[in-house]
Amino acid sequence: MNVFNDNAPVDYVDYFTNQLPKDLAAMAKLRDELAKRQGAMTAVDDANKLRTDAQAALADAKAQAADLIGSAKAQHDTKMAEISAAQKKLDDTLKTLTKREKEFDASYNTKSADLAKRESQLAALQSELNAQEANLDQREIKVANDRATLDARIKAFQEKVASLSI
Repeated sequence: MNVFNDNAPVDYVDYFTNQLPKDLAAMAKLRDELAKRQGAMTAVDDANKLRTDAQAALADAKAQAADLIGSAKAQHDTKMAEISAAQKKLDDTLKTLTKREKEFDASYNTKSADLAKRESQLAALQSELNAQEANLDQREIKVANDRATLDARIKAFQEKVASLSI
């Protein structure tokens, strides 16, 4: 405020025609720059909020992933225990089957040897039977011949007796 009016008087026409448009332009430029800065500040605030949200989401995702990994490990351990038990059962079954196979092989070999021995005895008996049958056939033929001879002799004797008359 100029109380003593010792300054030069202001020429308002000159101010409105020359200086006011320059001042308005400078103020508009300042306004735009303030708007840009305010927009930048808002963008920074939004970015910080997004970063905070992203960190919270990341922490949540990490917690969920840890839970999933824990449950997957528990399921894996359970399945591995089941597989291990099944493998043990299969191993025991294999041992039992191997033992039974050895016992069967031993029994089979014993029975096969016994069967071979019996077959050889049977073959010997069969050949002896065949020999006796052949011998019997020859004897039967001899008996038949002897009978025919005997019948002929009896007939001859009967004819002699019949020819003898008393």
